[in-house]
Formats: sequence, structure tokens, C-alpha cells
Amino acid sequence: MSESQRTIIHLVSKDPAHMITNGRLLATTVLVSAARTDPREERDFRLFAAAGRCYSLLHLVVVQTRSRASRPIPVISAISMPQQPSGFLHFLRQFDFLLLAFLLLTTGFGLLVLDGSTHDVAGMERYVNGQLTWWKVALAIFFLALVIPYRWLKVLGWPAYAITLLFLILVLAHGDLGILGTIKAGGAASWLELRFSGAALRFQPSEFAKIATVIALAHWLAWRRDKLQTVWECLPPLILAAIPMALIARQPDLGTASVFLPLPFLLLFVAGLRWRIVLTASAIGLMLMLACTVFLMTANTVPGLRNYQLKRIRVFLEPISQPLKTPGIEEILYGSPASEKDERVKPSYDDWNIRQAEMALGGGRLFGKGWRKGTQSRYRFLPQHHTDFIFSSLGEQFGLVGCLVLFLLYLLVVWRTLRIGIYSADPFGKLLVVGLLSIVLIHVFMNIGMSVRLLPVTGLPLPFMSYGGSFLVTNYLIFGLIANVGMRRRSRES
Repeated sequence: MSESQRTIIHLVSKDPAHMITNGRLLATTVLVSAARTDPREERDFRLFAAAGRCYSLLHLVVVQTRSRASRPIPVISAISMPQQPSGFLHFLRQFDFLLLAFLLLTTGFGLLVLDGSTHDVAGMERYVNGQLTWWKVALAIFFLALVIPYRWLKVLGWPAYAITLLFLILVLAHGDLGILGTIKAGGAASWLELRFSGAALRFQPSEFAKIATVIALAHWLAWRRDKLQTVWECLPPLILAAIPMALIARQPDLGTASVFLPLPFLLLFVAGLRWRIVLTASAIGLMLMLACTVFLMTANTVPGLRNYQLKRIRVFLEPISQPLKTPGIEEILYGSPASEKDERVKPSYDDWNIRQAEMALGGGRLFGKGWRKGTQSRYRFLPQHHTDFIFSSLGEQFGLVGCLVLFLLYLLVVWRTLRIGIYSADPFGKLLVVGLLSIVLIHVFMNIGMSVRLLPVTGLPLPFMSYGGSFLVTNYLIFGLIANVGMRRRSRES
């Protein structure tokens, strides 16, 4: 067998599609090569040439069919590949079951910690059952979020953003529309109560405002992503986030309002903002942060901040506001210098919650005191141990090992979410995933940070761990939308 014959056979066996597009050329080449071969092999090569002519004829028929049809038909797929499932079954194959499994594990772990911190505590017997009920509602919302294609949010996101702003204005106005009224809880009027048929449903508009704001930001930046070259292009996203942030801060709820602050900057960075603008904004932000720190340490009153909010910030800044000095023996024994040792220093309760949080977290040590055996939580030394300081309750019951288990679960959820964002071909879907994940990570960072005195006490709950129906439903809605993007990530519509 000649070298040309070997080349032809190798080419066809390696790439059969080559016979479809160049069948006639292959047939001619094979016939020429067959004429130079041994007569015993000539019959085999003539059969090979006949196959080439058949492929050439098939190629001609397909080309004519393509020219008449409205949609191209892939030859190889039509002949050798099975039909792909259509409709929802196709998207179901793209569903990330691991993401749902990690979410269920994290929520189950949170219920375990919540039960351990509220067991045999007067007035808290219903919290676990209430959280279980809200978990069922949250799962229903999760699956409902999968049905509607996420690209519809480009249209539905703006009305949702406007409706949440109206709800936030209604909360500030302390309005009562009969079936909808404002409820004040925890020192802030941040709840609305929906009344119907003698029943009432309470929810926080600020929780849903986060999602609506991210949808609006993602749509805007996906539309203007090629024009983010100047500072003026950055103003609309900043305004979109500043409006709900200002309304929520007036409730007052500084913890939730602070979640909106980094959202436009993170999405601008992911959308492709120029590095020169990013570095300049970072330098200006650091200088403003330093100036605000000095101002808060020296000012008696701060416009827009209530006294308890200013005290929380000063408790956080107290270690860095005190000059470094070595205490004398009188100060160690009496708590004051020698000239003032007759005056006893009165204990301050401004930092009571953070001190108890540190005691509970440190008391758990490596393996914890055991499930339902936390003393700071069950005896109510630790305030809000079922919501704001649930992480300290976790550390007290299960120790450092329990905290690392929670970190691992969060890491697995982030891994599956980032995978969806990376493989999404749609800029809107990519920005939507990043923005929604940022909401969850900001909550995690701020809640754990305040429990270990890295951040001021803000009153933000911990995702999938803290008690709260609206917050749990919001978390599952967030990941329902993320899973929606993952199910349709192969679509390249922008």
C-alpha cells in the first residue's frame, strides 16, 4: 500500500466529517491511487471510492435542504446523534443538584444550632417549629424561581425595584392602608404587616429590596458594559444603590443599609471598569474611611446617627482610640490611677453584647460544650443569641470544629455558585450571579466580624443559620435565581 493511500485512510478514519464535505475529491483520489496498487487491492479501493461518492451525494442533498429550510440542520447530529430533550427536561439536566444539597445541609445545621440555643428557654419554644415552617415556604419559593427564565428579570426587575421603594417609603411614613401597615420591632420600623381574613403576615421590604437592586444593577451594567470608561458612567449604578440604602438607613437600620454600600462597586469591577478608576476610587475610599474614623472618635453627636448607634461604633473603635501605655500597679488593682483610687469605676454596659459574644465563642474551645449545653445562650447572658449572635452560640455548643464545619459548607455553596457564574455566557446572568452571591457573603462577613469584634455590632443575621422567616425566604430566592441562571447558562443571549 502506497503512502498516499495510507494518508487517505488515516484522514478519513480520524475525521469522517471530512468525507462529507470533500467526498468527491476523496473518491477521485482513491481511484487514482487504486490504479497504482496491486490488482488484489484494487477492489477494496473501488468500494472505498464508491463510499466517497455516496457521501458526496448526501452532502449535496443536505446543502440543498439547508438553503430551503429556515433553520440549519447539522449533518452529523441529524444522522448519528440522538435527539436532545426539549422544554423543561433539557433545563432540568442542567440543574445543579449539589448546590441544592449544600443549601439543605447548611439550613439543617442552622436548625440544629437554633434548637440547641433555644431549648428549655422560656418564650422560645416555638422558634424551631416556626423556622421549619418557613423552610418549607422557602423551598417552594426556590423551585418557583426556577420556572421563569431569568432573562425575564430584565423586564420584571425594574417594576420590582419601584415596588420595593414604595414599600420602603410606606415604612418611613408609618402608613396604614388597611390591609397593609407598618410594624415597629427592635427599635426600628422596618416591618410591614399584610392583613387578610383575620390573619397577618409580616415581612421586611428591605430584604427584598436587596434582590431588586441587584437585578436593576445587573441589567444596567450588562447594557452599558462596553461604555464603562468614565466616572460619569459609574454614577447611575451608585444612584440605584444609594436610594434604597438611604431609605433603609432612615428606619433606622444601619446594618441592612450597609449591605447596599459595596454592591455597585463589586458589580462595576466585574462588569469591566477600568483599573485606573478602580485604584483611584480605592484610594479615595481609604482616605474617607480614615477621616470618618477620626471624626467618630472625637465628635459628640453625628447627624443621622442615634446615640445607641454611635455607642456601638465607639465601642468598636475604643481599642484603637486609646493610646498605648503601660498601666501602673494602682490602675491594675483599683481600675484607676493612684490619685483617683478612691473613686470606683462604674461598669459600662455599652459593650455587654460583644463581651458576652466573645465569652460564648471562647468558652466553646475546640469541641464545644455540647448540643443544648451552652450556658451563655440558654441563660440569656448572650443577647439575641438566636439571630444576630447565632455564630457565638454555634461556637459555644460545637467549638472551633463546628465553626470550621460551617465555613466548609459556605465554601461549598460559594464554589457551586461561582461555577455557575463562570460558565454563564450571558453578561446579565454573570452579573446577576455575582451580585446575588455578594449579598450573602456580605452578611456572612459582617455577622461573623461583629461576633469576633472585627466590625461594629450591626444586627445583621447569618444566612441559613439565624432565625427569621423573611431572611430565610430571601436566601432561598437568591439561590433559586442563581440556579435558574445555571439551568440556562448555555444560552448566549445578552
